[in-house]
Order: sequence, then structure tokens, then C-alpha cells
Amino acid sequence: MVTTISKLKNKKVLVIFPHPDDETVMAGGLIQKLISLEANISVVCLTSGDQGKIHIHGRGRSLGEIRRQEFFTAIKRLGVDQYEIFNFPDGRLKNTKVWHAPIRELLRGRDLVVSYDPTGVTGHPDHIALTKFLHQQPIKLWQVAPTGII
Repeated sequence: MVTTISKLKNKKVLVIFPHPDDETVMAGGLIQKLISLEANISVVCLTSGDQGKIHIHGRGRSLGEIRRQEFFTAIKRLGVDQYEIFNFPDGRLKNTKVWHAPIRELLRGRDLVVSYDPTGVTGHPDHIALTKFLHQQPIKLWQVAPTGII
């Protein structure tokens, strides 16, 4: 893998996941390595993750607001300059195709795309919907899984 990663110096890489925190948990180390290689990194989340469960007191903030703020904090610490959170329907990506065209546009000109493996790791329907969509695109895809990159 080291040899392959080193070939990504100065390349355009899109790291794309359905929810804020997916990118950091699954690819945070890879993002840092790619930044050290001066790769042009963009990180995108499709939803704000507002339909998840909250186990802390939000102090008047919605879960979507909390997860957005956590995303921005993590992205800043990782050193990523290009990022975006879309507001597609959390928990319903498999039931709509409204996100397909804008994401297809983001994929253009990328040397590499990084996302979930075919299981979505946790089996979450949004994870799987994104993975299925990416597998239908003419891209080079690295899929992250608990065992590494596949």
C-alpha cells in the first residue's frame, strides 16, 4: 500500500461519505497521509446526519447542527481545505436519486475516490446506497473497511 499511496502525490482525491464523522472514523489517517503527499483532497458528506441518535444533551442545538460543527472541527484538525456537507435526506439516500447528478459532477476529474466498502461497514442503508452508486461510476475507488483499504 505504501507504494500505491506515494503515487498519489499531487493527485485529486475525493473522500465521500454519507454522514459527518464517517470520513474521520473511516479515513482520517488516510486523509492525513494524502495531505502529507500534497494530494488535492476534497471531503464531502451527503447528509448532515440529523436523523441519528443523540446521546448527549444538545443544549438547544439540533443533532444536525452538532454533527456539522463536529465535522468542521475535525476537517480543520485534519488540515483539509476543500469540504462540503450536502443536505440530502439522512436515512433515505436509497429511496431517492436526487443526489446522483450533483455527486456525479463531483467525481469528474478525480484521480481517486475514497468511500465505504460494499457492506457499508455497519450495514447502514445510506452507506450501502452510496457504495452501490459509486460502483456504477467510471472511477478509481478505494473502499475503506475495518480491515483496511480494499
